[in-house]
Amino acid sequence: MKVAIPITLFDNSGGIRVLSIVANGLAERGHDVTFVVSSGGNCPFFPLDSRVHVKVLKPEFGNFGNVSALIRKIYLAFGIPRGTDAAIANGFMSAFSVRFSEILGRTRRGIYFVQAYEPMAFGEHGEGVRWVRAIRKRLAERTYHLGLECVANSHWTARMLREKHGVEATVVPLGVDVAAFHPLESDRIRQDKPVVVTIGNPNKVKRFDLFVEVIRRLRTKMEFRAVVATHDRSRLNLGGLEMECVSPKGDAAMASIYNMATVFVSTSIAEGFGLPLLEAMACGTPVVTTDSRGILDFCRDGENCRIVDSGKPEDLTDAIMQICRDKDLRERLIANGLKTAQQWSWNHLPDSFDKVLRRAVPGETSPSMR
Repeated sequence: MKVAIPITLFDNSGGIRVLSIVANGLAERGHDVTFVVSSGGNCPFFPLDSRVHVKVLKPEFGNFGNVSALIRKIYLAFGIPRGTDAAIANGFMSAFSVRFSEILGRTRRGIYFVQAYEPMAFGEHGEGVRWVRAIRKRLAERTYHLGLECVANSHWTARMLREKHGVEATVVPLGVDVAAFHPLESDRIRQDKPVVVTIGNPNKVKRFDLFVEVIRRLRTKMEFRAVVATHDRSRLNLGGLEMECVSPKGDAAMASIYNMATVFVSTSIAEGFGLPLLEAMACGTPVVTTDSRGILDFCRDGENCRIVDSGKPEDLTDAIMQICRDKDLRERLIANGLKTAQQWSWNHLPDSFDKVLRRAVPGETSPSMR
């Protein structure tokens, strides 16, 4: 089957990483997969299978410079090869590209892979002034009514689409590559004090400022190292606190960071799925997280992680301290986290997407992997 995935560029975001895994998996399963990328965005950050094609749009396809992202995204539709069986949108802007490609007759079927509830991520919790966020929110809401077949990465994402927009979505949950993310006992650094790790992201929905406040409080209660994995240190406000910022290149480097951690912390308001939490579990690292909705597909408080419902810095601080000081709790979370990771194989994602592509009637929901 001929599949196209339109994107603006190959950045280091989690969404592009997931799309890369989908593309690789579909190519392995015999599909003809092409990334359609805006001019200049032709350097994949994540490795692609040699069978995955990359079509970079030349100036004649529309190098608009500084015009709005919406126009550039729509123009991606002209780069989708004619006769495409299915075009996969990722993000509310590329949904317009895919819909337009249907109108142009370039693709027979438009699929919208919803990895987050974007009216929230780019609307009320997005960047920019209020009127810009309001426009993004309305555009994001509109994309769910373009007539594209929706695929969601978690039951929470699917529920948001159903309850707020009356749209049914197939649930295609993510998973973890346990070949890349696993305990590294021979290489694990024996720390003389606890190590608290997070992923630093300036997006407001990730609430890095909350993590900073947690670290500030922890400093008054215990000795520890704070490590932030980030690809852009310049955009993070550390609040004047001492933290080690590292920029991992690839899964192996990120797995080493998880392995050095005593606890991994997530402070997001909302996650479509929350893949880093599952990766940390696969590495044998206890997790403390806010209740960020999509994580509930695999997170169980007190069983394989600690979920802090309140989102208050003092409660997150207490949960981190509890894990650092309670060996029995720590070992239970590690053991159950490893079991959880084994149940959520990365192969489920391309397998499920393959089934979506091959079926005739959309709207089914894949069974829960619990």
